[in-house]
Amino acid sequence: MADKETGSESKNEKSNETQISDNATTLENIVQQIQNTNPINPLHKFWETQRVGQFKDGFVLGLVGQEKEGASYIVMACNVKHLHYNKQRQMVTDKDNKFVSLNNTSMLMCSDFVLESRCFEELSKQVQYAERVAGVLPRAELIDRCAYLSTQFVFGDKIKAVLGGWSFNGYEGDDYRERWTPYLFSMPDGCLDPSFVAIGAGVSSDARRILEDWSLIGRQSLDSALKVMEQAARSCYQERLSPYFKVWFSYSPLKQWTIHLDEELKPEAKGKKRKRN
Repeated sequence: MADKETGSESKNEKSNETQISDNATTLENIVQQIQNTNPINPLHKFWETQRVGQFKDGFVLGLVGQEKEGASYIVMACNVKHLHYNKQRQMVTDKDNKFVSLNNTSMLMCSDFVLESRCFEELSKQVQYAERVAGVLPRAELIDRCAYLSTQFVFGDKIKAVLGGWSFNGYEGDDYRERWTPYLFSMPDGCLDPSFVAIGAGVSSDARRILEDWSLIGRQSLDSALKVMEQAARSCYQERLSPYFKVWFSYSPLKQWTIHLDEELKPEAKGKKRKRN
C-alpha cells in the first residue's frame, strides 16, 4: 500500500512539474503561479499594493526567496534607466517612487528580461562607470552573458526563484550606481537549501568564491550548477538570441540539472536579434 501511495505521489510530482513547464511560458503566468501559493511573508502586502504582475514595460527587477513554510515571493519593478536611491525611504525606487527593494539588500536586476536595447545600453554605461569609480562591477564578459542568460528555477511543483544580474548593496555620494555589485544575492535566514546552489550564476569567479563560503551549499552541487549555467550562457551567446527568451533549469532528485530553452516571451520579439558590437 505504501508503495502504491509513493508511486502516486511521484506521478503527481511529475505531473505538476510538467504542468508548470508547459504553462509558465510568460512572466504573467509565473507570477500568477507564485501568487497561487498564497505566500505568507512580510512582502505579501507589496504583492497587492505594487501590483507586481504588471511589468510589461522596461527592465524586470526581482526580489526573490523561499520561506521556511515553502512560500515563494517575487517583487518586480520597471526600467533600470529610471531607478534612483530614495534617501527618505532608504530604498531603491523607480521614477514614480514605487517600491523596488527592501532596505537595499535584496534587489536583483533580474535576467528574465523584458528588455529594450536602450535599457541594456544604459545598464552597460552604469556598469562601466561603477567599474571605473568603485572597482566592484563585473567584467565585460559578465555583462554580455547577463544580457543573454535568463533563469527560472523549477523544483517539483514550486518555482523557487527568478535570479541573475546585479544587486544594489549600498549607496555612496549622489550616484546610486557606485555600489552595484555583480551576482550578490541576499536572502532571509533559513530560506536557503542545498538545491538552491546556482544563486548568483557561475560566470563570475567572485560570485563562485562567495557561494563556496556559504556553508549550506555543497561543493558537488555547486559545480554541477555552474557547469549548467556556463553551458546555457555559451549557447545563448553563440546563437545571438534576442533578450526575449528564458532558460529553465530543472533539478531532479538525482541531482541532474536540465536546461530548457523556451519560446521568446513576446510574439513581436520573434526574429529580432540584438546588435552586437
